[in-house]
Amino acid sequence: MGRKGSIYPNPGPRANPTRGLYSGTAELINTTKHQHYLPQVEQRLNAANPGAARDRQRIYSFKLVDREQRTLQLENPKGRLISENSAIRDLFSFDVAPDNGLRANFETLFGRYEGVVKATTVRVLDRLKADGAAWANGRDFKEVDPSFHQDLKMLFTAKILNFARNPYCVEKVLNTFGVLANYEPTCPQKRAYFERILNGRRPHQQWLCQELGITDQNYVDWLKALFMLFVERDKGEGDENSILAGMMTSLFEGPQGAVGVMICTYADPVCLVSDRAFSTSVRENGKDGFDFNLTSHAFIRYVFGRLDALVPHAPSWVVQGYHRPPNELFFHHRSDDMTQLGGYNRNVIYQCAQRVYSAMKVPVIPPMD
Repeated sequence: MGRKGSIYPNPGPRANPTRGLYSGTAELINTTKHQHYLPQVEQRLNAANPGAARDRQRIYSFKLVDREQRTLQLENPKGRLISENSAIRDLFSFDVAPDNGLRANFETLFGRYEGVVKATTVRVLDRLKADGAAWANGRDFKEVDPSFHQDLKMLFTAKILNFARNPYCVEKVLNTFGVLANYEPTCPQKRAYFERILNGRRPHQQWLCQELGITDQNYVDWLKALFMLFVERDKGEGDENSILAGMMTSLFEGPQGAVGVMICTYADPVCLVSDRAFSTSVRENGKDGFDFNLTSHAFIRYVFGRLDALVPHAPSWVVQGYHRPPNELFFHHRSDDMTQLGGYNRNVIYQCAQRVYSAMKVPVIPPMD
């Protein structure tokens, strides 16, 4: 049983009482309890009423009824307020004060990436409109200019954040980034915050783990991995300002790999959003594919491949001697391609945890060819 008057069904572990929430930097300290795992900024790019005031913007929510048949049920004909949708109380709080409402969490760190999502998305889509004659015929471009390459890289970084912070992806996140939970920061100030992940007061933990179907250790390891993934490095710890930034540079600029990016745009608001924040259409050895919603009118697909897997019969000296130029990637744009939309929306539904979201009351799910 939880404490009398507690908002949580169970108090959960509390190894040490919270101390010093007022002390030191306030970077990770705030009073935010309602913590979104699908950022509001991304939901607003899929709002059913994008012209409404922020506090009135809504999105339609659909409960998965039959995964194999891709059957959905509209949960509220009026839609859900975006300000309240896809959020869990204290999901990312790793140390909660018992009496003053303060908590240590990742909201500030997440905000740094969320702040660039809308601007970068708009800039990329505007670029496609401006260069419409060049892109519309669907040609592949092997090398893009540095600014466009940087925007595509920045978008992927922000989208991976959404994946990493998603509570329905904890197991996959730990499979991908779990090794980071074995590391600890060396900076005393960051080390102090890291200690709170290990020993902080979390009255929500037992209830939350039961809701998500994960263990206490999974939850702690997830919080540790998120901290190590997104906290900025100190000077002298490397050229990149975070482990995440370093990983993205290696992925996009590594000399012996290939990157493909496709953006599909639509005149109508037909693109779905997964409660897992991503889906995939690529399941091949040596290739990794990620599909992300950009707006209700567009989605983006990234495919990363190793040269030795993409050209398995090439002589080893050819593979070892290949060095990809830093800005090389294969870019493709499709406009109102319903075949691509069908594959994307069906995968979003099939791979979601429980729900998908849409700007339309009746989602578009084109049949398979």
